[in-house]
Amino acid sequence: MAGIRVWLSGLFFRLYLAVQIVLPSKSLFTPGLQRFSWSMFADRIERPDFILRFDDGTRLPLGKLPKRRRIIRMRRSEIDAARFVPPHLRSQLPKLREVSWRVDGAEKTHPCPH
Repeated sequence: MAGIRVWLSGLFFRLYLAVQIVLPSKSLFTPGLQRFSWSMFADRIERPDFILRFDDGTRLPLGKLPKRRRIIRMRRSEIDAARFVPPHLRSQLPKLREVSWRVDGAEKTHPCPH
């Protein structure tokens, strides 16, 4: 009886270890994010590229604002930047006419009325 218990506990340990190694390793060879993988917690979400258009017609990417005017930091990927960034930029940049952004190949525009 003790021999069977040792054999079954060894089998359980090997199966548990195989699941813990094989399941996450499978995601290394498949594209995209996978549940139960090492990439599950990785920041691989596409962030929007914001382009600002001012009253004088100039277009400027958000990252190219002068250093003294850098008014936004994107640190958390789960925050919907396309929802919160345009109203914040409108309140901080009075000469802003519109904010455009591109996510997943689609371009959207948010007008900034004065």
